Amino acid sequence: SHSVAGAILEKADFQVGIVGEVPGGIPAKCLIDILPRDDSPYADAIVDFKTISTGLDDESVRKAIGKFGYHWQAAFYVSLTNKAYEAIGSDRRIKHFIFIFQDPATLEVRVIRLDSGSLANGTNAVRRSVIEFADADTHEAEIEAEGMQ
Repeated sequence: SHSVAGAILEKADFQVGIVGEVPGGIPAKCLIDILPRDDSPYADAIVDFKTISTGLDDESVRKAIGKFGYHWQAAFYVSLTNKAYEAIGSDRRIKHFIFIFQDPATLEVRVIRLDSGSLANGTNAVRRSVIEFADADTHEAEIEAEGMQ
């Protein structure tokens, strides 16, 4: 077994649903693959399991994160989870996002902590998307109020 992945999984909950709101009061939810418990050394992280068939080398992982927007997912999950913790009065905050990549052909795994720059880029992209969505929703409501379709 993989020493780091094993340690993460040892004290964790799986398939944890988070429900909340993003700015603008827009309802949102996410389903976290792996959420380390409070007593885990990884308690400040969310962990996501991904399969990757292009290899576990740095370049393959970097390309997969960019191509599939995994940094967007990471930013969204971290933000929504922290808002949920805040809403229930918890002091716990998520600071990191960890991927466990597995090659389905070899069953080898690689554990990657998303760098802070990628997480920040994801946060900015999600923020822009939420603003665009809220603006479109507002515009749609204005059109409906005017009786146009």
